[in-house]
Amino acid sequence: MAFDKNIEMQLLSAIKLGDTKEIKQIVDLIFENITKERGGVVQHQFCSFSILLSILREAEYIGVDTSNIVTQSDLKSIFEMWDVDEMKPKVMCCAEKLSKCIVQSRKNSCSAAIEKAKTYISENYKNPDLSVDTVSESLHLSASYFRALFKKEIRSTFGSYLTELRMEKAKDLILTTSLKNYEIATQIGYSDPHYFSYCFKKYFKKSPNELRESLMSDKQ
Repeated sequence: MAFDKNIEMQLLSAIKLGDTKEIKQIVDLIFENITKERGGVVQHQFCSFSILLSILREAEYIGVDTSNIVTQSDLKSIFEMWDVDEMKPKVMCCAEKLSKCIVQSRKNSCSAAIEKAKTYISENYKNPDLSVDTVSESLHLSASYFRALFKKEIRSTFGSYLTELRMEKAKDLILTTSLKNYEIATQIGYSDPHYFSYCFKKYFKKSPNELRESLMSDKQ
């Protein structure tokens, strides 16, 4: 058969991956196979109809907005076409449309997840137990997937992002309060004040006391 289940799965996989080149190659192969089998116009029509129906079913299953795709596909119009050169572009257009919808939907979903993660971190950075596991759990994502997604979107590891946030908060407290170092450590999520001082110096190249002293000298 020109359009069997195996080819259907290959096409849907290429669509979901956003691989336009692969989509074109598979659609070309499908119509090439029909031609080799000396299929008539009716066979081309039914094959095109099957492909479009499969694409629409996948769109519905994934949950993407299919309104534009349905407009592009217009299944009934296939049976008004008597030239394969009309059918193939229509199938390609529908496949590419779904592919773009999936890619955009995935981007929107990832961006929304990262924004939620940033909000969660901002609200919980004072918790010394804050970790990749607690954040990913709040988003109902696996820790490994969240790590990869976070690094891709933020271009920083979760640990580096959290450390930067905590260090900047510590600096603000040094600038605006008279809190002791151990109190600042507690305020920003460090249960060990010595480790806080170590991280602070590594980040700012100055210890909390050195930064405080430099600020005092600047005021004099």
